[in-house]
Amino acid sequence: MWVDVRWRSPVDDHETLVLEDVASSLRRAYVLNPVLRYPWAEWKQILELLNRGTAEAELVNSHIEGLPTIGYRRGNVTVTLPGGWRIKTPGSFSDFEPDDDGDLCAVDPPREIWFTAYRLEVASSASGFESAKNMRKKTRADYLVEREDYFAQATISNKCRETGEEYFVLNSSNLAFGTRSVCTVLFSNANQEDWAVRTWQSVQPPPRPKP
Repeated sequence: MWVDVRWRSPVDDHETLVLEDVASSLRRAYVLNPVLRYPWAEWKQILELLNRGTAEAELVNSHIEGLPTIGYRRGNVTVTLPGGWRIKTPGSFSDFEPDDDGDLCAVDPPREIWFTAYRLEVASSASGFESAKNMRKKTRADYLVEREDYFAQATISNKCRETGEEYFVLNSSNLAFGTRSVCTVLFSNANQEDWAVRTWQSVQPPPRPKP
């Protein structure tokens, strides 16, 4: 519960198994010693996420006191990505997993975060970095982050699925010494734009190599 539970409906079999294992462990513990102080509020939430309405749920509800607090994934988490890049995401997001092309993706449906990083030899020197940065400055951007050793741009566009459903995409290019990353954030509601921008702005490059 502290580390693995995302505290939202499971999106795949693995997440369902995690919740079922937690619920099963709590049941076994209660049978062995029913007088211990169990995390009743969190236990109830686990059963709700599994859509369990059983005698077990009645037992748990009879002991509820206070609000659920266990689980560091109730807040934001900092994730280390390939190449030494980092990003801060809500703890409800899944782990970043590669697709068939090697691009990494984390999901909290319907939101998605995609990430790819690679070496950029032409930007591995001060002059090369400045040249690459000046080239990037010629492209349009809705948002910009510029520091001495980092230059990042992002644009937001709206798309439409085949079903007619509208969604939004934040595309970004993030340049650092000797490396570049592409971070793409998908979200379904225009009200989530601030969240998408904050998530992209949380991207941090790897430390600059020493001369």
